[in-house]
Amino acid sequence: MLNMSKFSSVRPFFSENNAIGSLIPYLKSASDVFKTETTLTLAYVIDEENLGIMADRSVIRKIIEVFTGAVDDEAKRCRGFSATELAMGVERLAVNDTPGDDNKLALVAEGVLPPLFQLMTEGDEEEQLHAIRAISQLAFHPSNKEKIRPVFPQLRRFKSSGNPDIAAAASGALWQLQDAESRQKKLSRLPNVTSNRGGAGAGRKGRSVRHVMLSYQWDNQKTVKKIKTALEAKGYKVWMDIDGMGGSTLEAMAGAVENAAVVLICMSRKYKESANCRRECAYATKRKTDIIPLKMEDKYEPDGWLGITVGEDLYFNFDDKESFDDVMLRLVKEIGERGKHGAPGHDVTKKRSLYGWTQEDIRAWAEENKLEGDLEKLEPEDLDFLRKMKKEAPAEFYKSIEDDLGLRSIASKRKFCVALKKSDAFRKDKFVVKGSSTCQLI
Repeated sequence: MLNMSKFSSVRPFFSENNAIGSLIPYLKSASDVFKTETTLTLAYVIDEENLGIMADRSVIRKIIEVFTGAVDDEAKRCRGFSATELAMGVERLAVNDTPGDDNKLALVAEGVLPPLFQLMTEGDEEEQLHAIRAISQLAFHPSNKEKIRPVFPQLRRFKSSGNPDIAAAASGALWQLQDAESRQKKLSRLPNVTSNRGGAGAGRKGRSVRHVMLSYQWDNQKTVKKIKTALEAKGYKVWMDIDGMGGSTLEAMAGAVENAAVVLICMSRKYKESANCRRECAYATKRKTDIIPLKMEDKYEPDGWLGITVGEDLYFNFDDKESFDDVMLRLVKEIGERGKHGAPGHDVTKKRSLYGWTQEDIRAWAEENKLEGDLEKLEPEDLDFLRKMKKEAPAEFYKSIEDDLGLRSIASKRKFCVALKKSDAFRKDKFVVKGSSTCQLI
């Protein structure tokens, strides 16, 4: 059953035939072999309803105990299990996680990093690859990043490996650990580049035509290509990785997300299990780029991190249950003008909120009032909300501007409150329409 569970096409049959329920009692087996095999099998096939079982610390400790024994063994085996398949099992435990990513924390807390670091350093190429992939999955939890930091130098060396799989895995781990955050900070320092909903990173001028990005797992490439062709026929500019991007994969992915008007998430079980797909989706979410979910697999409902990301959003069903053309018509209607040729790049710095302000207006307001703090986080609608909060929930207001905007001194809070009170007058000065007898919010 363990070998069968490694094939994604077979996994739905485990749920359909109640195999998961039959396996769970073996987690309490007195036999270490049964317990280990059961844990590894469930790591591949567990469903959302039973995810909490895999976060059991006793289960995790047993896997780490056997894994450590295999890594320390000269033949890299322990109790009939190889270090490679145990590293793969650790990766699976980290992938098929609870919504709060509890397994990632539990695995690190129970000591999985030392044997992973050791295997990455001493193992053969296959062992190194799966150790790095497991580390990369663990790095998705922000609390684990500092604990992984000691192996940054080794990961940087592996990034230049002659083995393309190892190089890609190391690049992915480094991206998750530091590169994504560094890139985001660098972009935030560029003039007129923001990360608001509607698509970000259009460039310094913000006027280029941005694209529709297709984020997918390779098994669905045939259907995704068909979607790409249909969108292009409707006049959309579409970005899709078809041939692979080699060593520049993550840079190309980041650029694609930054210049996307909307990202289409092609959901499947393998998409959810792919570290690269998760990075794409996480980066799009971090940049507040619009996301539209597409369902590619009949028997898969988004779970784990993917379920959290798409939430209650309606998805478009491309799993052959409906007519492709009918679904495309609805999808095109949902995308609207985003990413169309001939439509100017949506400049979020020019977009007016219901409050009547733009990001440029916030910057001008902050400069005019000599305000301190991290005000780049503010969206135009936030000012109106803060004004209401100050009136209706003052304690929460002062806590928010301290924690979220970094206004810790009395002077910085005083200046912000005075400026907030004067913001109506600033708004009226900015939006008087010449030749009109009234003030108009544009």
